[in-house]
Amino acid sequence: LYFSSYPFLGIAVISAVSMIDEITPVAGPATVVLDPRVLSWEFFIREAPWVTERDGVYHLTYSGAGADTTCYSIGEATSASPLGPFERTAPTPVLHDDPEVGFFGPGHHSITEGPDGEVMFFHTKDSYLQGYERHVRWAPVSTDSAGNLRVDRPVPGESTTGTSSCVPF
Repeated sequence: LYFSSYPFLGIAVISAVSMIDEITPVAGPATVVLDPRVLSWEFFIREAPWVTERDGVYHLTYSGAGADTTCYSIGEATSASPLGPFERTAPTPVLHDDPEVGFFGPGHHSITEGPDGEVMFFHTKDSYLQGYERHVRWAPVSTDSAGNLRVDRPVPGESTTGTSSCVPF
């Protein structure tokens, strides 16, 4: 079971506990599987963990920054073990805003098998001014030659690898 917690004065980490069955955790403390990185795109937030396994590698995807901002984004970390530790695959998120095409704040996602391969569902905003008003979108998911997750941007009529307006990425 993966979850977010705030043990460091409001700075989030992602933790995990082993489960005996669907409702019974193994006795003992949770393990921190993704440490805080305040001086990164994540700022104080790491939430909405989702773990998938591909060829013996566990891919933890998670949301960072704040859901009330357009900088809310989805990052990835990998591990050889479901209980980590997980290492971030890049200093930037795998899916982030692109103001040039009106794509803001993607986050809080899940990954499932679709008819043509894996698909990620997530929410986004349509403008900088939307606060918590969001829309559900989806995008195909694949892995690159290094085994890292790649998410196609679901911007109609656009094929973009645009630049984010968020600092530091």
